Amino acid sequence: MPFLYFTLGLISVVTQSVLIRLAQVYLFHTDLGYGIFLSFWLFFSGLGCFSPKIYPFYLIPPYLFGVIYNYFFKYLKQANQAYIYETLGFCFGGLLFGLGVSRIGSPYQKVTIKHYQSQDQIFTNNRPYYSFPASEDAYVLKYLSLTSFSKVLLKANPNYAHTLSQISPQAQIDLLEVDPVLRKIGQKYLPANACFVSQPDLFPQQAGNYDLVILAQDIPRSLSDNRYYTREFFQTVKNKILIIFPYRDFAAPAYYYPIASILSALPSAKSYLVDNYLLIVNYDLGLQPITFPVQANPNSRRQPQAFFLAQIYHLSSLWPKLPIIIKITALIFPLILLFFLTSKNDLKSIFGASFVSFAFNTLALYHFQEIYGSLYSQISLLLALNLFCLSLGVYLSKNFSRPPFLLFFLILVSFHPIITMIIASLTYGFCFGVLNRQPITSPYAFDSWGAALGSLIVTTVLLPIWGINYIVLFCLVLTLFLFFRSLN
Repeated sequence: MPFLYFTLGLISVVTQSVLIRLAQVYLFHTDLGYGIFLSFWLFFSGLGCFSPKIYPFYLIPPYLFGVIYNYFFKYLKQANQAYIYETLGFCFGGLLFGLGVSRIGSPYQKVTIKHYQSQDQIFTNNRPYYSFPASEDAYVLKYLSLTSFSKVLLKANPNYAHTLSQISPQAQIDLLEVDPVLRKIGQKYLPANACFVSQPDLFPQQAGNYDLVILAQDIPRSLSDNRYYTREFFQTVKNKILIIFPYRDFAAPAYYYPIASILSALPSAKSYLVDNYLLIVNYDLGLQPITFPVQANPNSRRQPQAFFLAQIYHLSSLWPKLPIIIKITALIFPLILLFFLTSKNDLKSIFGASFVSFAFNTLALYHFQEIYGSLYSQISLLLALNLFCLSLGVYLSKNFSRPPFLLFFLILVSFHPIITMIIASLTYGFCFGVLNRQPITSPYAFDSWGAALGSLIVTTVLLPIWGINYIVLFCLVLTLFLFFRSLN
């Protein structure tokens, strides 16, 4: 019977990893879809375990896995042992997928090339990225006086490099691109005086070495790109020339928030409207500047509003009131959650501890993406690490009589996302093992629902509205609340 739980976990995590990658490519086109899809998976997995006779839901894979877990449980009535074997299966499946299938192609996203007439069209996650040649992409550069610049840092497609090369043939042009597959594809399109930088992940801190920095993308498409729209990045180039002009349709909600964040981070910059391009420059173009009406707080690494809110606006194209609902939810959510956890109940404590654990794990995954790039290829390995630490925590909980919630405070001294994930998962494993002493499947369901809420609410509500610091503070306050209640 332990082998059945192990096999269930293995098949579940491989299925989950495949579907998450497909959802990221075909549904969300962005890193934001990870938390949304994971919450969907965990919710239906818990529902299948708690209420296994909703037959139409059998077509939903996570619900079916929850039903199978519930069915096997009558043969192995030791909840902690079942949880350990299933999470070990999760771990093995994550390693199998992460070291095998996920290494095929780009580690950041799905990249495809289509040929149409004389153009090469490049798509990332099924969204158009750029076409080459396409001189209209960069013709606005010809309106600017750029001949005096000898060293240029460019975050744009190769069409801009060609236009810059025509304006200033002697300039050194370095292009930023973190995806090695896109670098390999784009290399054949570059002029002789342009190249991709060898270590693009380091360049948010090295941008001050350039005479001119140009960002020419519509909105941050990933958390990796978001680094170049932050206050920290602009501070590195505040004494240099800076131009930002990617927005042809900058009045659309999906665009104006990143632009407003840039303007807030650069109070000395001026905005210009040139042929339906918005140019944000920290030197005088000799044109009549315009006043951009949207106000917002500066985008920063600790509060990545430009990426998250731009993506939320993008996802809300069919539901325009979604941003307002998100802001209201961020205000009332803490009160609702604390009210739910007021009564002393082990199942509610498991729900609360699972919420805190996955909130910290979501923050760790955000930090991981922000440092290393996308989760696209690493998602299975990170899930494997997370679930191995959960199973280890459950195993070590045999000698405890009270949930060790205070271990969550070790996260305050962790300086790496992987360490944060290990501490959060290990601690929650302890808590689950201590609280789950009954031979029933309900704790598994409440565990899944708490994790689902933690994944969803942090990704889509708390992170863009509160920022990392306030989320950590709230989770630690919630941890203290659960700890002192466990003493009674």
